[in-house]
Amino acid sequence: MDPCLSSLLKINYPRDKLEVIVVDNGSTDGSVEYIKEKYPWVKLIRLNKNYGYAIANNVGAKFSKGKFLVFLNNDTAVDKNWLIELIKVAIQNPNVILTSKALFFHKPDTIEWNGSKITLIARAICPNIGEKDKQPTEKRYTLSPYGASMLVGKEIFEKLGGFDGDYFISYEDKDLGLRAWLMGYSVVYVSTSVFYHVGGGTGGRGKYVSDILIFHSVKNSYMNIIKYFDITHIVLGVIFSLMFNIYFLLKFATNGRINHAKMITLAHVWLLLNSKNILKKRIVLNYEAKRKRRFLFNDLFYASFREAFEVFRRKSSLTMFS
Repeated sequence: MDPCLSSLLKINYPRDKLEVIVVDNGSTDGSVEYIKEKYPWVKLIRLNKNYGYAIANNVGAKFSKGKFLVFLNNDTAVDKNWLIELIKVAIQNPNVILTSKALFFHKPDTIEWNGSKITLIARAICPNIGEKDKQPTEKRYTLSPYGASMLVGKEIFEKLGGFDGDYFISYEDKDLGLRAWLMGYSVVYVSTSVFYHVGGGTGGRGKYVSDILIFHSVKNSYMNIIKYFDITHIVLGVIFSLMFNIYFLLKFATNGRINHAKMITLAHVWLLLNSKNILKKRIVLNYEAKRKRRFLFNDLFYASFREAFEVFRRKSSLTMFS
């Protein structure tokens, strides 16, 4: 939290036009008292339990006063021009969602995220993850924002219905991006807005990935398939997702990671119990959509098998599920 809030004090943006809200998800480690003492200029909202990323950020958005909402993870530090670069684009393009470039906090010359594509199993990838930061200065369309740093007009966010609380953690930003594109909005990556991301604070990394992240990653990727894919890709996506998840279930079980295998099983049980609600969300989107679902499967947004495999291979040393 310190690097994040401290870096906000140094940004190139008028302090009187900036409202900083921290939503505390029921922490018990003294974070609330620490923020009150060290960062009294922060507006603090304390929740009675951990509601996850989606609901907590919806609460923060509800209590904000500004025209634009900026969502920023607490395990980050921002470049001094991080916000002003987003605002400059937002003023000229008020009907788009904007997202920043993420560099690894401990490897600041290396890309963590600079745009995303979706795979057949609805797991989003960043094609350039792990590469050196030699990307050109650019603004371009991308599938979804990165929830660790994104800007959206408050009015648009409300029209989109905010983050879907059923996601809790993992892929809630991808869900918002998919919904935005189908509802007629756009998502733009702004390379000159830079931040540094630790990552893994909640969900862990590699073999230390948490049970909670595995559970929600599995169920949330299926939700994205059911909510947003066309019928052909639903069938293919579900089949390959089952193969993918059975492979990891067996791998975890044979390696003694029984809790991880259990989480994959429980995610499938959750999906069966909540299938009616997920289908209802798809039907609602049918009435609100301005674009056909096939629109999502163009070369800009959809990753080929080869591209997806290469990224998963490269990313495997960083985290298993994200």
